[in-house]
Amino acid sequence: MAVNIIQGQLGVPVKNVAVAVTNTTTNPTGGAASSGDVCLWNLVPGVAEDNTDSVSGLTVLNTNCIAEVQVNAINTGGNVAVAAGDQIYFLSTDAIPLSKKTTGGKVGIAFGSSILGGGPDIRTGTLIASGASGTIRVWVGKSVG
Repeated sequence: MAVNIIQGQLGVPVKNVAVAVTNTTTNPTGGAASSGDVCLWNLVPGVAEDNTDSVSGLTVLNTNCIAEVQVNAINTGGNVAVAAGDQIYFLSTDAIPLSKKTTGGKVGIAFGSSILGGGPDIRTGTLIASGASGTIRVWVGKSVG
């Protein structure tokens, strides 16, 4: 089970689905997902609950959750801070696929600071400084944004 999922399903009647994912944060241009990866199944974003099954090639995808993931503070125009409420996109050609670059597929919304390491629960203002990268909570899902 993915340990970076802070809150799953968020009261929305969407079940986890087993699918052949097209892109993952571990393998941005395609391939197997690792537990906790942000993935795209065509245009549907989610977080891998477990590693991709080696026999079926399917990944159980949580399509509506809050997860702690690495995000790059950049958009299509250059370096820009990531603030709570900003839309996050997946761009498979970037070393860190999650950012504010609108040329990628929509993933979710920047939700707050990382709390897995015991950090403060911050849900306002700047979460990642311009040009930096960091781990933050992102509300990932097809119903977000």
